[in-house]
Amino acid sequence: MPLSPFVRKAEFGSGVFRVGDSLSIADIAVAVQLTQLELVVGRPDAKRWPKMVSHLERVSGRPSFGPNLEICRKIVKDPIALTSDTTGDGQRARQSNF
Repeated sequence: MPLSPFVRKAEFGSGVFRVGDSLSIADIAVAVQLTQLELVVGRPDAKRWPKMVSHLERVSGRPSFGPNLEICRKIVKDPIALTSDTTGDGQRARQSNF
């Protein structure tokens, strides 16, 4: 699944926040896109995308974001399998490309 250029930029830079030295709409926008991907195909690979995962964890832990994320997780209990049944036992194999 290709990531948008905006989300890929979350992997660059050395600061804690995407713009400036405090939380901004840029941080929230990146976290929202990563959260949507997480709910569909699972969390990004921390070895491949360490800054992205760190950013998602930081923003997800905020009181203004975390409770909403928990509601979303209750609605989407399991990531959606984007692959066909490859196990032969009726279980859909989950595979993430990121």
